[in-house]
Amino acid sequence: NDRLIERLRATMELDRLQRELRVARQIQHSMLPSSSPLFPEHPEIDCDGRMRAARDVGGDFYDAFYIDSRRVFLTIGDVCGKGMPAALFMVRALTLLRSEATRRTGAQRGQLQRIVGRANRLLCAGNDNGLFVTVFCGILDTANGMLSFVNAGHNPPLIASPNGACRPLAEPRNPIMGLVEDLSFSAGSSALDRGDMLVLHTDGITEAEDPRGAMFGEERLASLVGGLATRSSSAAIEATIAEVDRFCAGREQSDDLTLLALVFRGPPTE
Repeated sequence: NDRLIERLRATMELDRLQRELRVARQIQHSMLPSSSPLFPEHPEIDCDGRMRAARDVGGDFYDAFYIDSRRVFLTIGDVCGKGMPAALFMVRALTLLRSEATRRTGAQRGQLQRIVGRANRLLCAGNDNGLFVTVFCGILDTANGMLSFVNAGHNPPLIASPNGACRPLAEPRNPIMGLVEDLSFSAGSSALDRGDMLVLHTDGITEAEDPRGAMFGEERLASLVGGLATRSSSAAIEATIAEVDRFCAGREQSDDLTLLALVFRGPPTE
């Protein structure tokens, strides 16, 4: 009888933990942009995103929102580790970036460095467990296609043109966020032409493995994205995830898969 009682208690505790994880997953997903595609009221861009967690909760995130009438803020991140600690740190990082991006500072010059720098300082405060996050942040001016960005240790995004060319935004690179408080971050810039597609991703895409242990890789992703630039952002994301799944050939997903794609259509012509 004692064994049966202990077994019943263990089963009830497991059920409780599973319910809490399901709720945590719902809360985490509710924090990410929910409409698909994003910004249907803005014809100057076509934007969409996906996050598929490897476990009930994950450490990846993405976000996109307008900070004024013509500039859209884009970000993607990947917290080191998995499970509940990574998910909680992900919530903290995402909340801080949103807060800093919407802070009214007046000057646009150096805005991204201030956003990332302040968010990094706040992430470092009380981070006794030594968690950290890689982050890419960008601000796209939809009036002229100019993208300014800060990359804090994240995978370089890709820019694909309708002619099939694809290039990474490899420089400048900065340290990861959350470990060193007094960091200065360098910003870069790149111009998007009409029809260009910007693809942000996490390493769950490039480090996905097939049954033999080979990784999907940056080159394979660039080749794939280069052939998807004429599609919508939603279609490009679905095609990329489908190709990763095909490559993995049934191998269990070991890391979160996250993509944020934006096609620059340009302001409407008169």
